Amino acid sequence: MKKSELIFEIITSVIVALIFIVAFVLNRSAIGSIGTIIIVLLDGINIIRVILKYRSSKKSGQ
Repeated sequence: MKKSELIFEIITSVIVALIFIVAFVLNRSAIGSIGTIIIVLLDGINIIRVILKYRSSKKSGQ
């Protein structure tokens, strides 16, 4: 995995998280807020997964 791919993944994940946080602020329903929290958590897990994948590929010399 290249550094540019890592940066692209992180930027897109942050943008998705920001979109859902704004939707959470604008939407006051309980279902919408729970869904937003779940999606932001999954997005955070995805960022961690991408960083770990980048670090492991860096160690193996790819």
